[in-house]
Amino acid sequence: MKTNKLLSILILSLLCAVCCLFTTACKDENTTNSNSSQPEHFHSYNRYGICSCGSTREIEVKVYIDGYHKESVYTDEKCDYKINTPEKPEDISTNPNSEKYFYGWFVDSNYQTPLTDNTTFKQSSKIYGKWITVYSNLFKYTVAYGKATITGYTGGAPTVLVIPAYINSFPVKAVGVDAFKDQTTIRNVIVCDGIESLSGFNGCNSITNIVIPKTVKTLNSYCFANCGFESFEIPNSVTRVYSYAFSGCRRLTNIAIPNSVTEIQGSAFKYCTRLTSVTIPSGLKWLGNSMFYGCSGLTSVTIPDSVTSIGDSAFCDCIGLTSVTIPNSVTSIGSYAFYGCSGLTSVTIPDSVTNIGDWAFCDCIGLTSVTIPNSVTSIGSYAFYGCSGLTSVTIPDSVESIGGYAFGSCKNLKNIYYKGTEEQWAAIEKSRDWAIYTYNYTIIYNA
Repeated sequence: MKTNKLLSILILSLLCAVCCLFTTACKDENTTNSNSSQPEHFHSYNRYGICSCGSTREIEVKVYIDGYHKESVYTDEKCDYKINTPEKPEDISTNPNSEKYFYGWFVDSNYQTPLTDNTTFKQSSKIYGKWITVYSNLFKYTVAYGKATITGYTGGAPTVLVIPAYINSFPVKAVGVDAFKDQTTIRNVIVCDGIESLSGFNGCNSITNIVIPKTVKTLNSYCFANCGFESFEIPNSVTRVYSYAFSGCRRLTNIAIPNSVTEIQGSAFKYCTRLTSVTIPSGLKWLGNSMFYGCSGLTSVTIPDSVTSIGDSAFCDCIGLTSVTIPNSVTSIGSYAFYGCSGLTSVTIPDSVTNIGDWAFCDCIGLTSVTIPNSVTSIGSYAFYGCSGLTSVTIPDSVESIGGYAFGSCKNLKNIYYKGTEEQWAAIEKSRDWAIYTYNYTIIYNA
C-alpha cells in the first residue's frame, strides 16, 4: 500500500515535470515572437482545438448553416472568447443562378442578434448563418439594351427585401419609380452589387435599414421619401441625389453625404423634422430650392466654399437653426432662403453676396443685428420683415434698391447705420413702405 502511494507520487511528479517543460517551451516561443504583430498569448490550434505547444483545448463554437451543423471553429479563452467571423458563402451578387442571398451570421437560432467583432463565447456556443430566398420570379421588370429595370413586385413584399443582381439572367441596372411604393411590410432592404440607379421606395415607412452597394450612382426622385430609417449613409459612388429623395423621412436624425455628390436637387430633405446636423459635401455648387424646408430639428449646417448659390426656401422654417455662416463663395441668397428660422440668432453674410432675395430672412425673430456687406446691390421685398428682435442693421452704400416691406414690422429696430451720405440714401430706389410698421428708428449716415 505504501509502495503504491509512493508510485503515485512519482507519477504525479513526472507529469508535473512534463507540464513544466511544455510551459517553458510555450514561454520561449512567445518570447521569441514578442516583436511580431501577434499578441503575446497567440497560439496555433489544429482542427480539434489542441494547441501546438501542448496547451489545453480551446472553446468550441459550432457553426450552423440552414439549420444544420456544418463545422466547428475554436477560440482561445485567453483571447476573451472571441473568434474571427467565418467567410460568408457565395451570395446572389456574384452568382446569377442562385436564388438565395447570404444575410449574415447570428448568435441565436431566431436570427435576432447579429455576430459582431465584440461577440464573446462560452463553451459549446453556436453561431448561425442565415440565407434569404429571393424569389426573383416575383419581381416585375422591363428590359432595355439587355439590362433589367425592376418595376414592381407581385403580392405582398417580404419583410427583408433583396433586390437581386440578376433576373432571368438579365443584369439588373435600376429600381424604377414607384416599384415598391407604400409597401409597409418591408423592414430591411439589401441591394445587390451591379445596380446603378435607385428609386421606388416612396411611402415604405417601415424600412429601418438599407444596404446600398458602391455601384449605385444616383438616388432618384422620391427614392426613399417617407421611409422610416433613423440614419442613412450614402455610398461614395453616388454623384446625384434627385428631388424629394428623402423628403418626409421624419425619423431620420443623421445622414452622411459623401464628397462624391455634386448635385442635390430641390426638396431632397424636405420635412426631415428630426435631422439635427448636416455637412454639405465639398463638391456641391448650389443648395437646391427647399432642400431642407421644414427641417425643424436642424441646429447646425456646414456650407462648403464650393457653394455659389443658396436656393429659394433652402432652409425655410428650420426653427431650430441657431447660427449659420455663409461662405464667401456664395453670390446669391434666394427668396425665402431662411424664412421663419425663429431660432436664428446670428448670420454672417460674406462680401461675395450681391443679392438678398425676397422674404430671405422674414420672421427670423431671434436676429438682433445684421451687417449687410459692401457687395450687396439689392435687398428684396420682405427680406427682413417681422424680425422683431432686430435692434440694429448696417447697410452699405453699394445698395441700389430696397424692396417693399424689407424691414417692415421690425418693431425694435432703433438704428440703421448707412455707410453713405444722406444724398446717397435718398437716391436708393426703395418702396414707400420699405419700413412699414417699424417705428422710432434713426438713420445714421456715414457710419
